[in-house]
Amino acid sequence: MRGCDSPAGPNETSEEPRRERVLLVSDQSLLADLVRLAVNHGPFTLRQVTGVQEALIAIPEWQPHVVLLDIERQGELLKAIAMTTAAGPDGRLPVLAMMARGQLEAWLTALERGADDIVVVPFTAEELVARTLALLRRAYGRPVRFTPVIRVGPLEIDLIRRQVNVDGISAQLTFVDLSVLYLLIANAGRVLTRDDVLNAVWGPDYEIESNVVDQYVHNLRSKLQDDWRQPRFIATLPGQGYRFLVTETVQPSSESVLLPRRPRQAEHA
Repeated sequence: MRGCDSPAGPNETSEEPRRERVLLVSDQSLLADLVRLAVNHGPFTLRQVTGVQEALIAIPEWQPHVVLLDIERQGELLKAIAMTTAAGPDGRLPVLAMMARGQLEAWLTALERGADDIVVVPFTAEELVARTLALLRRAYGRPVRFTPVIRVGPLEIDLIRRQVNVDGISAQLTFVDLSVLYLLIANAGRVLTRDDVLNAVWGPDYEIESNVVDQYVHNLRSKLQDDWRQPRFIATLPGQGYRFLVTETVQPSSESVLLPRRPRQAEHA
């Protein structure tokens, strides 16, 4: 008997699509909040634990369909990957490992120990969603649903087209625009310093001009028709950073796309 349920099959007729259980193993709040926002693009239910021991309890108890594993130390990596091979289809639980750039040895070890895919931190919401959905398709051989648009208060954000719609006006976002906007939304109500944004979007080791965050926030305000003197969305706190003002619950669009089953034989061809 499998340790967890497989995603909904193509012939299931339930009105409500099955929500795939995603277990996030991470103690980083900014990363966790970004993952929590991104999973609104799929039929996912997210649970977060902060360490290996909590995960060892959560896996048999909650029976997740996939694990997102934030790896920082080699010892934890080996133990964490080993623990995720006890459940799931064919006796395995699919694992998406998240790690920083430049960790080639840890990358190779993760794959050797059973990680099914790796995403480099910092990542974009679209990359995380795409890799998670692809991993579910490969692991379970079932179609999965993808919701391109999420709503945050008056904002509609289209992940595929990289567009934001507010008050009937649509604006095109760049790759970095979308990353900065998702980070701010994921931490709505919380003050993010410039260093927070730099580390989360570009990475701590990336050399970049000190005012680049201000430039991208300025661009976002222009596209959102947001007056910095009377902001609706992004407020500046002098000497501190930025805060996203809309704290309403994120709502996925009612429209979704069914990503078809990918034949297993084709994957291994």
